[in-house]
Amino acid sequence: MASPKTLKDVQRLTGCLASLNRFIAKSTDKCAPFFRAIKKGKWLEWSKECEEAFQKLKEYLGRAPILSKPVVGETLYLYLSVTEVATSSVLIRLEEGIQKPVYYTSKALLPAETRYSSVEKIALALITSARKLRPYFQAHTIEVYTNCPLKLILQKPEVSGRLTKWAVELNEYDIRYTPKAAVKGQAVSDFIAEFNRARRRGIVITTPEGDAVECAMRFDFKATNNQAEYEVLLAGLRVCIALGADKLEIYSDSQVVVNQILNEYQAREEHMIAYLDIAKRLLRKFIVYRISQIPQEENEKADALSKLASATTCIRSKTIPVAHLIKPSTVESKEIMIAEIRPSPSDWTYQLRKYLEENILPKDAVEAKRIKYRSTRYTILRGELYRRGFLKVLQRCVAGEKTRKILKNVHSGVYGNHTRGKSLAHKILR
Repeated sequence: MASPKTLKDVQRLTGCLASLNRFIAKSTDKCAPFFRAIKKGKWLEWSKECEEAFQKLKEYLGRAPILSKPVVGETLYLYLSVTEVATSSVLIRLEEGIQKPVYYTSKALLPAETRYSSVEKIALALITSARKLRPYFQAHTIEVYTNCPLKLILQKPEVSGRLTKWAVELNEYDIRYTPKAAVKGQAVSDFIAEFNRARRRGIVITTPEGDAVECAMRFDFKATNNQAEYEVLLAGLRVCIALGADKLEIYSDSQVVVNQILNEYQAREEHMIAYLDIAKRLLRKFIVYRISQIPQEENEKADALSKLASATTCIRSKTIPVAHLIKPSTVESKEIMIAEIRPSPSDWTYQLRKYLEENILPKDAVEAKRIKYRSTRYTILRGELYRRGFLKVLQRCVAGEKTRKILKNVHSGVYGNHTRGKSLAHKILR
């Protein structure tokens, strides 16, 4: 088949592909260059990207897997996939331990849907599959292979309106959610990654006493796996420095990052050189440090935190903070540095600081006794006042304008919502 040369040829091609949609894995993603070429019904250009997509599509159709017919009463399995332009799925059945496709689905994302969170896009892929494959969902038990906490999210009462609506719609089916199993056939190889793990990571910091500080991270910019590993390393180093640590053991499942830190590998790309430079600059602040590579299977806790970061737009963890990085650490901040403002005598931290820094107590005997008693739970590190929590985790104290800014963000900022007293207090403490 020759490459299309006119607008009519491309329209005819997309029409034929639409009729073959159920036989093509992630068909919308494969056809995206064609849709862009005829955007708004106007012939733009048959670009090199279109030609490459066309040749790959012909090659795929030449070896497309044969669809299998399900047996009444057997369990079917569903894989989901999300990209920037579409949601896709494949319904499969097991035959002698081999996964065979039953039906492929694919749907282009509307402009509003492209702004959904990753978890909402996965839920959209599931509800789209349920609507298109309704006869299969009604006649069979469906097992959804996903590493996304879909079941937890859909059962949360505080989720968004559309998720609640989808949850009600899915209740009529017998759906089970299980972690992704090993891929046993080429038919589902395109559905291994449901969304980019490079955009989410987790940190676990353990003190010598055995206390753990946990944090999930989410990147609001495109990051490769190596970039994400460096970002999580830099974040962990900054937290350890803030906690006053001087001896550090680092465990990472990234072979590249560990060996670049140990000077076993050479950083070649400009952005990797920048990351390595920042990491070594932070590591010089520790008296002793050791970095080791561990298998990903031994890094389960950090991996679980990375999955929490995927769900953070829909639900908020009550115990684990989720940090959002808007831009890479290698991008120099253009913000103006403001000189440190000392607390005024009216701030609640003033007397505590005076006593801890200068050993000066108020003249009033009762107030002096109260300050001495309270000061046992406070300490100063690098000019910042910290309170020792019940789990011995240091909590940074704020006062004055910082307090007003935090309260304003909690009540009406990007994190603002109408929560009950305990939830609001817990959010402020985070």
